[in-house]
Amino acid sequence: MTSIKFDTTEICNATYIPRFCKHETIPARELNFLQLAREDGAVLISERYGVKHIFIMGKLTAASRSALDTAIDSFKELFSRKEENLDIEWEAGTRRYVATCVRHEFNRDFYNNLFVPWTAEFVVLSGEGKATTATKALDEEEENVTGVPAYDSFEMIGSKGAKPIITVEIYNDPSNAKGIEFSNEDTGEKIIITENEAWADGDQIKIYCDEKRVTKNLFSLGGLEEVTDFYGVFPKFKIGTNNFKITAGGITYIGIEPTIGQTGLSRLDATTDRIAQSFEISHDDDTFQGVAAYMYKHGSPGIMTLRIETDDEGKPSGNLVDSDATFTIAAGSVSESTGWINANGAAVFTLSSNTKYWLVMSAAGVDGSNFYGISYNSSSTSYPKGNGAISVDSGANWTDELTKDYNVRIRFGGTNQASYVKLTVEYYQTYL
Repeated sequence: MTSIKFDTTEICNATYIPRFCKHETIPARELNFLQLAREDGAVLISERYGVKHIFIMGKLTAASRSALDTAIDSFKELFSRKEENLDIEWEAGTRRYVATCVRHEFNRDFYNNLFVPWTAEFVVLSGEGKATTATKALDEEEENVTGVPAYDSFEMIGSKGAKPIITVEIYNDPSNAKGIEFSNEDTGEKIIITENEAWADGDQIKIYCDEKRVTKNLFSLGGLEEVTDFYGVFPKFKIGTNNFKITAGGITYIGIEPTIGQTGLSRLDATTDRIAQSFEISHDDDTFQGVAAYMYKHGSPGIMTLRIETDDEGKPSGNLVDSDATFTIAAGSVSESTGWINANGAAVFTLSSNTKYWLVMSAAGVDGSNFYGISYNSSSTSYPKGNGAISVDSGANWTDELTKDYNVRIRFGGTNQASYVKLTVEYYQTYL
């Protein structure tokens, strides 16, 4: 070791003379497991690392007995400080632990007038240490985000996954995109930030995974602001390769995805037919602007219309939640094979939390030879906050389909467009 500092005070010198600093032992790994009932062994439920202990031993010296007494008192005061930086440096670099000394002993014999052996035990409540300089894992000049999300990866080193700072800067006229989604594709964890403002070139979103906070620097808002309303969780990352996805606009809020073995199809083959799916959202948001359906066409049907309607005693009311909450799909954009078809509205609108809504689908120019097929899941648990319903008389009467959930998506964050983002991922290497 070339340096040991506690709260910026150097103790690796001719006064404190450390003999060793044992900081490389990892914390105890605490396992939560369930014993098997009819077999040997157990099943791991969860695991976590506990607190880390660091032991330092050395010899304190002074020019006289009275000076040694003063030095001991000063040393005690130094190590009595709590939750301070303990920086340990050697040829490989510096590791910083936020530590508190829980035991500080002086083994002084009667003849120790000019020196006294000492030992100290520190506890690191976080269980980890970090490098003192940041590592830039990703510094992309341009990351193309178009009609489909952009996928990329970055490498992380250390002995424990770090919590990075993720900076997303958008440019190239991004006014239609009013939301950013960053998703860890290895874990499925994602965080979403939306803002119903006129986004401009150079606007930035910063995601602080360690501090669990988000800031936005949008020119339309006049500068840097703390974001208090965001969705999802702060993603965690691992040592090695981390794969991620970034989406600008057109973000799926609710997705009732097709499930193999549970998928069937209902047809819009009469102009009086209506297919509907009820849903709820968990947060108020004013950036909804799109929907999608997992569907196909047969023959040459007319235009398909999708509307988000209010609820009337458990049925679609026939009233739009907003004049912009209506969407159309032309037959030319639909394949004869089942797939996702997106539809965007003219402007963003607001949906409220814990409120029942319906996505209602109908079509013009359809009959037994020219129709649309809408996919559904036949499991009643595929989407617990809603259900399907059908009408054969233009919505005058409805029949619940409690065992069907139609494969639809409700999208927010404005619309996805041909824009670009500059993405930076930086972190402090973390060690057990």
